[in-house]
Amino acid sequence: MKKYIILTLITLLILSCEKKKESILVFDSEPAEKFIEIIDYIEKSSNQKLLFKKFSDQVITANYKKNSSDKYLNTKINNLLKLQAYSKLSESTIAYSDSSKIKAKDAYRFAFLNLPFYRTRMNGDMVSAWINYWENNYNLKASKFLNDLNENSEIIKNKAIRLSNKYYPSNIVKIDTIATIFCMDGNRSSFTSDNTIYMELVYSTDFNIERFTKILSHELHHINYSNWLLNKIKITSEKQEGIFKLQRKIILEGIAQQINFIDYNQQAKKLYENRELISELNINFINNLISINKSKTPLNAFQESISNMWKISDSLLEKYCKEDYEEHTVSHRPTFLYYISYQLYNVIEKNGKDEEIRYVIEHPESLLEVYNSLRNENNIIPKYPDEIVQLWKTNFK
Repeated sequence: MKKYIILTLITLLILSCEKKKESILVFDSEPAEKFIEIIDYIEKSSNQKLLFKKFSDQVITANYKKNSSDKYLNTKINNLLKLQAYSKLSESTIAYSDSSKIKAKDAYRFAFLNLPFYRTRMNGDMVSAWINYWENNYNLKASKFLNDLNENSEIIKNKAIRLSNKYYPSNIVKIDTIATIFCMDGNRSSFTSDNTIYMELVYSTDFNIERFTKILSHELHHINYSNWLLNKIKITSEKQEGIFKLQRKIILEGIAQQINFIDYNQQAKKLYENRELISELNINFINNLISINKSKTPLNAFQESISNMWKISDSLLEKYCKEDYEEHTVSHRPTFLYYISYQLYNVIEKNGKDEEIRYVIEHPESLLEVYNSLRNENNIIPKYPDEIVQLWKTNFK
């Protein structure tokens, strides 16, 4: 009996330790809920839906003055903007008023107060995104979706953790607590910052729990694997840092996309398999790697490579997608960061065995080397030149 009790205690201790290894996901839906309340209140108080039609300057000015003096509305706006989430969301937010710029939280306030009669010009065309959302009644679906998420939060969290666990190194130490904030920003899709996941609902229209869970798992993987990756390398020069910044993005997106690529829309999937497009993006990737390596200011070269990558993404989409764009295709427009990274890890996972993908996850410095050894004639990306393989590999040392 004594032996049985001891064994039971040891088993419970082991199970307890294993549970502690998993990140605790905390859901915060308050930013999204407060945002919905503000827009709904503006529509109700003005008795005017968010429409595209233009109004006179007099109507717009009168509406702004009315909203500015509405204490209830301003309290709602202030309560939203004082949430911790908006310290991050407002960092690069800009609203334009005539020739002047209004930044950060004041940009949101200015945009809210101009609704519903005027669409303030903001970066990311945010206000137009809000209006489209409300015009299609997605706000109603979003509210129901948030309720469903909160009611089924433990099931969703556990599945997201389980999906991401397939793609971690065996020696990973996971972040203790990761906040998941639901927002209605519209400036960008879901992203991570430090140990926080921002789940953007303005880009969600079908509100599918299964797809949402995979996106959550994708972002969860970014945080834990990024932390492991940063601890793996010791940066000793600006050149090494510039190259690693590019490598890190390729590695993170390449692995995490294996979790939720299955849910990409068919038009985007077709683009991911377009040989001519992938060839052009791969040349872009190699040239950027070389450019950062040769640059006298590697960190600036890295920033330029990412900026230029997004600048040409729209033209690449137009060049290679001759059909009318499906709803989610634009958010998956062609970039070497996503397209090449996905192809690399997908080929390794498909052509190799569990050991190969596991090895590359634990030894990211060998990514191009292992890819070269596993690719075949059916794969779109050709073998990488030895100098590129070595540049990639030696940057980790």
